[in-house]
Amino acid sequence: MSRANISSRIKECVQTISYWVFILLVYDIIRYAGNTVDFNEFWVTIEVVIFVGIATGIFYYILESIMDLDWARRKSYGFRIGVKSGLFTGIFIIDILLGADMLALINRVEVGEGVIELWKNGIILSFLVYFFTASTFFSFWKIVNENFGPSVFWNLVVGLYSPPRAEKKIFMFLDMRDSTTIAEKLGYTKFSKLVQDSFLDLNSVMAKFNGEIYKYVGDEAVIVWDYDKGQFENETVKLFFDFQQILQRKAAYYEQNYGLLPEFKAGIHGGEIIVAEVGVERKEIAYLGDVVNTTARIQDKCNTLKENFLVSSILYDDLLQKVHFHYSPKGEHVLKGKEDTVELYGISNPLM
Repeated sequence: MSRANISSRIKECVQTISYWVFILLVYDIIRYAGNTVDFNEFWVTIEVVIFVGIATGIFYYILESIMDLDWARRKSYGFRIGVKSGLFTGIFIIDILLGADMLALINRVEVGEGVIELWKNGIILSFLVYFFTASTFFSFWKIVNENFGPSVFWNLVVGLYSPPRAEKKIFMFLDMRDSTTIAEKLGYTKFSKLVQDSFLDLNSVMAKFNGEIYKYVGDEAVIVWDYDKGQFENETVKLFFDFQQILQRKAAYYEQNYGLLPEFKAGIHGGEIIVAEVGVERKEIAYLGDVVNTTARIQDKCNTLKENFLVSSILYDDLLQKVHFHYSPKGEHVLKGKEDTVELYGISNPLM
């Protein structure tokens, strides 16, 4: 497992634990609101809540990791929600038992007496409602992030781009090689499944490199980064080769199911564009400007130059940590629809 992957998993685990500790602390504070507070009892319950929150966060992280595996991601949302609901019930029961066990230890009574005490105080029923509300919100937020990207939904909610604004972004146009020939060979139904599988593998590496899917167009994916994030850690380049490595590791699966290993080509470019919220019934964030069109044309040049990965000289000059990859100058080229020439570089990974 790569360092970036480990870092991403640790970050996600910490976020999940923090969420549940916070949620359960809020529950405890609400429960005591308006009542005469015995501070000794209050601090005891705070200790219990923190312990149960950490345990819940760990259980949830394990659950979400299981549901992010290939076999689960290929299932419908209905199936995934059903499985999660069953597992949520298990986590709820574990939380109640953990809480009762800690109270029993603190009060030096039997665990059964701790459960009875929680029931008499109405904690089990109120916690049941609160727990499943928090779980539903947590799952909803995960689904929103999967469908819109980590920041897009929030930007739509707050209307960040309702008045269009200028921002600096990096774009990648990623396209399957020989897709027309493959579609004719496999038939469009099976070809569509190949595209689904390929983009599921692509999504599995997105979070590690801070990229967001802007849109899918057939067998092409358009990915966007904030300029500083994408160039500082060379995340745009790393994502492409990490995706290639995943495809190669799953070569047996693709060969068995489709009789081939899909290959992708990509072009990357960056600069200032206009970001605007468009649409009424189906709102989305749109990126407008020459940078988007230029990136698409750079990707088109992959076939002509017999390269899998091309970058503009403008972005090349800003990329850091170039030492890990090989960049070969490809000269200046006139791109379709543009008058000025654009200097291009091919990118390869010496280790692949």
